[in-house]
Amino acid sequence: ARGRLLRLESDQGVFKTKLSKAKRLLSLKETVVASLKKQLSTAATKRLEANEAKTALQTKAQSSKAALSRTKQTVSDLRQRLSKLLDESKKTEAMTERVGQLEAKISQLKGDAKRAHNLQKSLRAKIERLEAELAV
Repeated sequence: ARGRLLRLESDQGVFKTKLSKAKRLLSLKETVVASLKKQLSTAATKRLEANEAKTALQTKAQSSKAALSRTKQTVSDLRQRLSKLLDESKKTEAMTERVGQLEAKISQLKGDAKRAHNLQKSLRAKIERLEAELAV
């Protein structure tokens, strides 16, 4: 009976040791599970933040593309306008040159008209003098 009691006490000690180890393992498991849950939560949060950042960047990229497209159109419009203005400027220069030529011609014709008028006056005076000489 005493041997049985010793064996029971020994078995009880083994069970206590095993129970203590099991409790430590359970505690360790709970700690690991809690840590993994926390890491999973952190990873999910980071993934969500990354997706939000990606969406924001995509929106910004689309906005930038639209702005670039508008800028390209504006540049194209400005080039066309500049081309038209250069054409108009060339026409204006040609007209200005033509006006200068016409003004020079008008000035020449005025001078010719003045000389013709003076010549006509001179010839009339001569004719009147000759007629006066003939009449005498």
